[in-house]
Amino acid sequence: MTDNSSSFKQTTTSQAADEPAKKAKPMLPSPELKAKANRWYAITVSAYAGLILMFLGLQFSDFDAKKLAMQTVPLFIFIPGMIKRTHRTFSWMCFVILIYFTAFVVEVGSPMFVWTDALGLTLSIVLFISAMMTSRWIQHWRYAEFLEQNQETR
Repeated sequence: MTDNSSSFKQTTTSQAADEPAKKAKPMLPSPELKAKANRWYAITVSAYAGLILMFLGLQFSDFDAKKLAMQTVPLFIFIPGMIKRTHRTFSWMCFVILIYFTAFVVEVGSPMFVWTDALGLTLSIVLFISAMMTSRWIQHWRYAEFLEQNQETR
């Protein structure tokens, strides 16, 4: 049996040396990044408010304080970070929203399907994607501002 692993390593390293180095993309100016972050932030806040309002609206027929607390308290934890617009808050929100997503997928697939389950699933998907993109664009915007400030001081 021959050992082909050494020839594989040689071909991959020689191929990597032949490829030209990729140039980094230039960053967008800070105002454009801020506009993108604000757009995604608006979508995030809308989906967030929609999810909370849906939970509150479902309580009109039969009020259950424990159920309402279980549904909304995990979402209320993120309000201070959303106001400050810290990217970590939106990243953590994505993890928490996955719990809601899982619960709504189970409800949508059950025989006792109600239209609010589909609405909750849609809102949780929109909230997950928008929170993820908000986190990304806030990071890029803050980094661009940092670079601009450091270039001014030089």
